[in-house]
Amino acid sequence: MNLKTKYNSRQTQKLLFLIMAMLFIYNQGFAFNYTPVEITKILNKANAETNSLSHSAIGETDYLISGDSMFLNPDGTHYLYSYLPSRNTFIRLDHSQFHGHNFVRHLFLYKGEIYAFGGYGFWNDHAKLIRFDKRTKEWELVMVKNDVYLIGKPLMSVLQGDSIYIYGTIRHHVSLKGTSINANCYILDLKKLQFLEFKSESPNTEIQACSVGYNNQFSKYIIYGTPNSIMYIFDKSKKTMYKNGSGPSLYHESNTQRIDFVDSFYRFLIGNELVSVLPDLSIERINLDNYIELYCFEEFKFENWTPLNPKFEWSDFSYKYFILVLLMLVMFLGYHFFSTGGIYNKKILNQYRHLEEEINIFGYLDTLKDNAYSEQEIDLIFRIYHYSSQVRKIKRSQIINEVNQNYPGKIEKVLNPKKPKEFMYKING
Repeated sequence: MNLKTKYNSRQTQKLLFLIMAMLFIYNQGFAFNYTPVEITKILNKANAETNSLSHSAIGETDYLISGDSMFLNPDGTHYLYSYLPSRNTFIRLDHSQFHGHNFVRHLFLYKGEIYAFGGYGFWNDHAKLIRFDKRTKEWELVMVKNDVYLIGKPLMSVLQGDSIYIYGTIRHHVSLKGTSINANCYILDLKKLQFLEFKSESPNTEIQACSVGYNNQFSKYIIYGTPNSIMYIFDKSKKTMYKNGSGPSLYHESNTQRIDFVDSFYRFLIGNELVSVLPDLSIERINLDNYIELYCFEEFKFENWTPLNPKFEWSDFSYKYFILVLLMLVMFLGYHFFSTGGIYNKKILNQYRHLEEEINIFGYLDTLKDNAYSEQEIDLIFRIYHYSSQVRKIKRSQIINEVNQNYPGKIEKVLNPKKPKEFMYKING
């Protein structure tokens, strides 16, 4: 290989590496297709165009990114819009009429489907799971087993793999004009669609009311709190929840509670940073690794959760029980079949029945000419050709003996002159 060929080979390798690096960045979706400033502009545009319809501001918790597409769901509604940069317009996807029951819900993507979990509305807190059906264009209720375990709206819910980890619930009591907070732990298994109740090693009875803050699809962290403060930070890689002990507020802007209020600051989680886009589209960054080290302390780890004894549900075991009984039945029938001989014994039984059948050969034996007949021919004459070889052999011998007892020498077994190894049966007059 000459120097020119080596140089070209190295250049090709560098080019391939560069292409793979670009593809990796592209697959990150958020970092390549949508920068924080671009998303800020899209959210502002969406609020301006859809406010008259939804009457609810679209904020940092109200969008999902899937590839090149962005999906927007104003908080507390069933409205769902899709946005593509190439199209630069919003298209409404849903046909929903019912709204208002799922404020502060947990919006997430699971296996390419859009889900919303929990929420508050109509003086009711709940932990219902709904999924947007692309076929019907409606949000459908997903039936989950053991949902009686979880009462109230989840305070902090974390999507990890095929499960949603839930820490704490809150209930509003209209008659008492107050709220109650429960520090219990739960898991929603999205594969089995069932709730399991867990207990923490050191449950915090002073858990604060908070909500998920900001889209966390492209970050190792999840932030819980209010628009202006960080109350809890969850590390996905370590499965650890940190509580903010002394960290400062993000901004000293008043937190207006009207649902049609649009905060002038937008915040995004990218990698290990909290990126804030200010009204003038300038950017400020907070390194969350440093923030945790300076201001937070460890609250708990999900690995420390131990399951409580779940209530036995017959439906969970019925199909397994049915398969077990069916397997035992098959094994019993198989054992019985083979222990009694099975097909072989049935075959022998049929042979005995054939041997016991009476055959009247004398009626037409005298009509046969004196001649030598082959074994096949004599079996045809005796009407036993359709039996098995073993039955024919025994039956043939029985008939010849019976005939010769009545007519001595009537049938004689002789060698075949043409085939010395075969016998023929000679009928004498």
